[in-house]
Amino acid sequence: MHAASRAMLMVAALALAPLACSLTVADLSNADSYSERSSVQPRNSGSADVPDWRVNDNWMYDGYLDVADFVADSGVSTNAETLEGSLDRTVSDIYLYDIDGNETLVYEVESIGAYESDGVIEIDGTNGCLYVDMQTTEIIRVSDLATYSQDVTIDVYFDPSFWGSCVEWLRQDIGELSVDNTFQPPLENYDFPLSVGETWGMDYTQETEYSGSSNYVDIPDDTSDTNSTSWAVVSQGGSGVAYPG
Repeated sequence: MHAASRAMLMVAALALAPLACSLTVADLSNADSYSERSSVQPRNSGSADVPDWRVNDNWMYDGYLDVADFVADSGVSTNAETLEGSLDRTVSDIYLYDIDGNETLVYEVESIGAYESDGVIEIDGTNGCLYVDMQTTEIIRVSDLATYSQDVTIDVYFDPSFWGSCVEWLRQDIGELSVDNTFQPPLENYDFPLSVGETWGMDYTQETEYSGSSNYVDIPDDTSDTNSTSWAVVSQGGSGVAYPG
């Protein structure tokens, strides 16, 4: 299981990089189950301005981690392509925070995600069920929803298969990994007000610190990378999902 464990632990880590971008798109029109409705203040009929979040605003997602490409590149043999699961995301606090020497109003957003293979899978000849649990804390600037930091704890474990069923009492704890990302300048996932056809991009530095423990893999070294990314608004409309509030 050594090679498979290394591949799957790093799959979980790699899945974190786009988290801030990919999980917040629906937040612009979403509402929470526990407090007043989150609001979007339209500047005109063709644009959307910065939403007003409140403590205890909550969003719940069904989704998956796509692991097929990375596993193929790692040289590990497996029939797993995705890990399916859910993510629960909540605004836990609003406060002033020092960003580059400036006191900045920020949201603290906490997320809990749980993903698992679709039944028994094969990894390098070993059959079983793979699980990934993730807990995330994000610091997001109130003025434009730019992401300043993202701290994630990932727990990966594997239940071997016995007579065609995954057996919890044989569970192997592959490892627990903490990944702390800081973006300089904060990552501007949106450029408000948003309008269809608008595009924007930015250069940023991503500082990543790793910690944790594992009986199977080495914890990665800290990194500092310079990246460039871009976004585009391609359509506008309702999500088709009803939100309580």
